[in-house]
Amino acid sequence: MTYDAIIIGAGAAGTYCAIHAANRGLRVLLLDHNPDLGAKIRISGGGRCNFTNTGARADTYYSHNPHFPRAALARHRPQDVLDWFGARGITWHEKHLGQIFADQRSRGILAALHDALADSGATLHTATTLHEHRHDGSHYHLRTSRGDYRSPRLIIACGAPSYPKLGATDLALRIAKQHHIANYPYRPALVPLTLAEPPAALAGISHEVTIHCDGAPGFRDQLLYTHRGISGPAVLQISTWWQRGAAITLNHLPDLPADALVTAKRAHPQHTLAQTLRAHLPRAVADHLALPYPADPLQHHSDAALTRIMADLQHHAIIPTGTEGMHKAEACSGGIDTRELDPKTFMVKKRPGLYIIGEALDVTGWLGGYNLQWAWSSAWSCAQYLGAD
Repeated sequence: MTYDAIIIGAGAAGTYCAIHAANRGLRVLLLDHNPDLGAKIRISGGGRCNFTNTGARADTYYSHNPHFPRAALARHRPQDVLDWFGARGITWHEKHLGQIFADQRSRGILAALHDALADSGATLHTATTLHEHRHDGSHYHLRTSRGDYRSPRLIIACGAPSYPKLGATDLALRIAKQHHIANYPYRPALVPLTLAEPPAALAGISHEVTIHCDGAPGFRDQLLYTHRGISGPAVLQISTWWQRGAAITLNHLPDLPADALVTAKRAHPQHTLAQTLRAHLPRAVADHLALPYPADPLQHHSDAALTRIMADLQHHAIIPTGTEGMHKAEACSGGIDTRELDPKTFMVKKRPGLYIIGEALDVTGWLGGYNLQWAWSSAWSCAQYLGAD
């Protein structure tokens, strides 16, 4: 069977692209090996579905080609996504740092996509395995478990291998390599980090920190101690930039000035360091951070010594041993090199008719709805050009 466009991957990007392309009059086939569309949408935000972020812009994404996301994000903005889902009955509420959650949760977002896809006339084939594909110079030929198809346009929207239990694979990268398209190896992103000696007594406790590593923006959010290391939004954010063997720096007391312990000594000279820290941190964390230092009252410490201790607590460098891997990663960094693509159409420059969108690309958003916004923006932008190539 021949279609105007075939899309591999019925996640957020693939489904949204199919809807908008079909609404432009194209005959579209959407394929996925999962039994239903939107597997990752279903678990987004623990089912609460943080489906966009009002702050999405190019500098909230990690990429080796950092300007690439700019055009798509400007052409299909978070407000455009809210308008589109709002027209289909989705209401929402804003939480921390511009995060937009659907009141109808993930099931509402999925229902809206299902209905819009059906109304568009696009064909959805789930539980379909791609065996092979080839290009004859004018059409892409696909051999699948459901049959053979061909189209002058093939859109790769099959994501990245994070959350393999949901059926995620590295198919996009394998297809890219088949077409000699440059890429970066996928790495776990938005993922907990492991430590050689995790503080087991702190497992399950969290507190606010600022966190940094080389090459990354600083983040301020919650750090969560785990039995294997550290997690929480702050750690998930920095994990996208972290490289094995590198240090990350924690500020455990981001609201205090550098002379806070000296001031505390003047006010409560009999207090110990642990007692002083308990005013700003969970008790167990305060006691743990105070362990390397003498337990004497503050009045027994010189001002210079207290200033050094404060510097340690506000510039606490640790070297993680690794990450908890793809099975715990909410996204991947790396992927298909965006320099190979036209930033407006998402077509591979040296492969006419071949398009790549969404998570398969070397574009990774911050935690908090940014990656779904990238899926919507890249999909919409691609769909506007299908048929005009």
